[in-house]
Amino acid sequence: MTRSTVNFLVDTVVALLFLCLLCVASVVHLIFPAPSRAPGWMVWGGDLDEWSRIELATICIFAVAVIVHLIFHWTWVCGFIAARISKLTNHRITMTPSSRTLYGVSTLICSLTVLAIIYTAATFATTQPVVP
Repeated sequence: MTRSTVNFLVDTVVALLFLCLLCVASVVHLIFPAPSRAPGWMVWGGDLDEWSRIELATICIFAVAVIVHLIFHWTWVCGFIAARISKLTNHRITMTPSSRTLYGVSTLICSLTVLAIIYTAATFATTQPVVP
């Protein structure tokens, strides 16, 4: 299988997952009533909790597909950024495979760190209702 075929397949999967996410999110946020009024409501055999789990799973799968997409296009991304920085600074910047890998791993680590910080902050900011 050629690299172009793999890129096409990855891009097609990303597009289909995006459409699935739009459909599931539309059901969750446009079809169901507010969560406080949703008990007992069903769409195609699933209640709001089930559809919310499907939505989260779709988001996670979509995120993985986007990361795979970026991995396949990382050389282009690095080349684009290097060309723009070279143009701004009037200094030619070259990217070696090892520097592209270093930037890719650093970007992934920074992104995951930001997600972990947001998750941790939300965990500590969560409050339970006061039961009289």
